[in-house]
Amino acid sequence: MNEREATPLTQAQVAVLLGLSRRRLSQLDAEGAGPPRDPDASYPIAELGVWLRRNVTDPDRARLKKAQASLAELDLREREGGLHATAQVEAHWSGMVLSFRSRALNLPHVAAPLVAGKSMPEAQATLQGLVNEMLEELASNGVPS
Repeated sequence: MNEREATPLTQAQVAVLLGLSRRRLSQLDAEGAGPPRDPDASYPIAELGVWLRRNVTDPDRARLKKAQASLAELDLREREGGLHATAQVEAHWSGMVLSFRSRALNLPHVAAPLVAGKSMPEAQATLQGLVNEMLEELASNGVPS
């Protein structure tokens, strides 16, 4: 070990190296989260290097950890029933839309005999009932299981 490596650093030097203010470095020290210090309040270089490797992550590692945490959260939400796979939802809604379309196109054929010979208010009530039935079916089946 040469003399330069063995010389401990001051708080001001460590603050500059870490890109922190001296005040923030003091806060970290008070919280017990700062780099190790010698009894004379200096920072030994070897211990500072170990602390840096343990506490300062490079951006790629930080992004990886964040992505892994996000995936774990999504997986948990899916297992708890809070999320559904996109393909599953698309297939389900596609089926619902096709069913609704089929019923809507068939409505005149179903409704005509039901409203024949009825008064205007009775025909409107019958038609409204058929439309409400179609909408209730659509509303009651919105989320795939």
